[in-house]
Amino acid sequence: MFRHKNTSTTKHSNTKTQDKSDLENSNKKEQAINKDEEIKEESKKVKEEETSEDNIKELLEKNLKWSQIIYEQNRRLNHKLIWATVAGWLRLLLIVAPLILAFFYFSPFIKQAWKSYNSILGITSQSTTDTQVDSLDNLFKVFNLNKAQQEQVKSILK
Repeated sequence: MFRHKNTSTTKHSNTKTQDKSDLENSNKKEQAINKDEEIKEESKKVKEEETSEDNIKELLEKNLKWSQIIYEQNRRLNHKLIWATVAGWLRLLLIVAPLILAFFYFSPFIKQAWKSYNSILGITSQSTTDTQVDSLDNLFKVFNLNKAQQEQVKSILK
């Protein structure tokens, strides 16, 4: 873009005039090149505007199609996830429900079997009230409570 002049001191006046004419010619050439470039840029802009509208329309149509495809996939996945959740709860119900029912229905049979097993081993069971009274008496002995205090504790616990 910039041209350097020869700056030697041995040149004649002819070379100075030639240099000036060379500079003027180069400036004219640069101006012509700049005008050509501006014209090319303007034509590119016009073409880009025309093609950009077409490109935008195409891109919008593609985007819409992809959005529809993704929506359908998400709808199917959501449907499958709902059914998977329902199936999971049904599996849990099929496992837990029989265990709960077995606990309620078989507890009397288990108690009876436990009593018969204890009777075979010779273990006798005391009533629960007897064991409570014995444990309270033991506590009273440990804490050295008098009869009035013992009565207060018994009334609180009843």
